Amino acid sequence: MEASLKDVLDSVIIRFGGELWTKKTWTRRLYERRLVRNIKNVLKRYEVPYSEIVRRHGRLFLRTNSAVEAARRLARIFGISSVLGGGGGTQAGTNFWYFFRFSVAGNLFQA
Repeated sequence: MEASLKDVLDSVIIRFGGELWTKKTWTRRLYERRLVRNIKNVLKRYEVPYSEIVRRHGRLFLRTNSAVEAARRLARIFGISSVLGGGGGTQAGTNFWYFFRFSVAGNLFQA
């Protein structure tokens, strides 16, 4: 089953540690940028390929073809509370990114 998961998952959702929300905006952005830099360093060190990292609404969205390996490596980084392999197949992963780009990133949920 593990071999099939490697072929199926194409993205990872990363949640920050809970205390980050108590910081002011400037400090929170600084910590988020540092966390992204740490994530990139870990992915580079373990040669895990990725295409993009998007920071939105208290989450990081990592697009990679090696989601299982990326999730395993990222779970040990300080400041990350949980890692979830998103996607669920090529079509489901594409739907996830389509929804994210045009709904969340485009701020269509404004009242």
